[in-house]
Order: sequence, then structure tokens, then C-alpha cells
Amino acid sequence: MLILLICFLLLATLRIVYLGLKTKSVGKRTIIYEQHPESPTFSLLCVGDSMTMGVGASTSQNSLIGNIGGSLQKTQVVSHAKLGITTSQLFEYVKKQELKKYDTILVMIGGMDVIKMTNTKKLEKTLDEFIAFLKNHSNKIILMFPNKTGSMPIYHFPLTQIFNSRVIKVQKIFRGVGEKHEC
Repeated sequence: MLILLICFLLLATLRIVYLGLKTKSVGKRTIIYEQHPESPTFSLLCVGDSMTMGVGASTSQNSLIGNIGGSLQKTQVVSHAKLGITTSQLFEYVKKQELKKYDTILVMIGGMDVIKMTNTKKLEKTLDEFIAFLKNHSNKIILMFPNKTGSMPIYHFPLTQIFNSRVIKVQKIFRGVGEKHEC
């Protein structure tokens, strides 16, 4: 019985590693959506991870950010996103970018904090500092937290339960920081 369990865990781990590498390969080919109309009436900065990049979308226009931009034709859409990035890594990355004032900033992050088991106290502190930093560039911030990361088809029991339990903790942190900063 123990041998079967070890074989199952080994195969599950290999599958996750393989699919992770495959996603990384797709992510490298992903074209991040941006939109720069001649006379924009609105500006949107999008920061985040693979979801913000549009990994998995057939085209950048079919990504979540592409759909938002496509429905808001006169909107300037600027994206700063990286594949497989945690909140603290995104914060460091965004601090190095030349940011201006934006009408709205959309933040989509947290999935890797769930998967990489980022310390919740560190996550809360980092997210709080990150949102405070972004407030210097916009009065309107939309903070989107991770959904059921553990329900992704690459994960099986017990990882689905571990990650989904962790998602609830991370979502609570995101809600608390969002409420504090009125996001």
C-alpha cells in the first residue's frame, strides 16, 4: 500500500512539474495586451501574474485584459505582468517601472502566493505596502484576489484541499487590505 502511495505521489509530482514547464513555455510566447489610442479618455494600468498576461488565451485580444480594452475603445491600457510571480515579486517589479497617474489600476495577483505557501503575515504586509505604493498613481484601485487555485485540473487530492483551504486565507487577507485602502 505504501509503495502505491509513493508511486502516486511521484507521478502526481511529475505531472505538475511537466504541466508547469508547459505553462512556462506558453507564457514565454504570450503577447501581453496593451492599447494606446491617439486621444485616450481613460487610462488603465494592469499589474499581475499570468492571468494579467493572458496566458492560455488564444490571442491577446481574447485575454481578460484584452476583453476589457476591447470594450473600452478610448482607454489607454498599460500592462506590467510576469509569469509565475508572487505579490512581493510583483511589487519589486512594478517599483522599477516608470509609472504615471492612471484613472484606475487593476491588480490581479495571489495565485502563486497560494501555491508557493507565502507566509500570510508577510503577504499581508507586502500587499498593504504595494497598494499604498499604487495609491500614489491612482485613487481607484481594483484588487482581484485568487480564486480556487487548488481546483485547477493539474492538482489532485490532497493538493486540491490544501490549496483551496489556503485560498480562503489569502482571500481574507486581500479583502482586509482592500477594505483598509478602499479598493
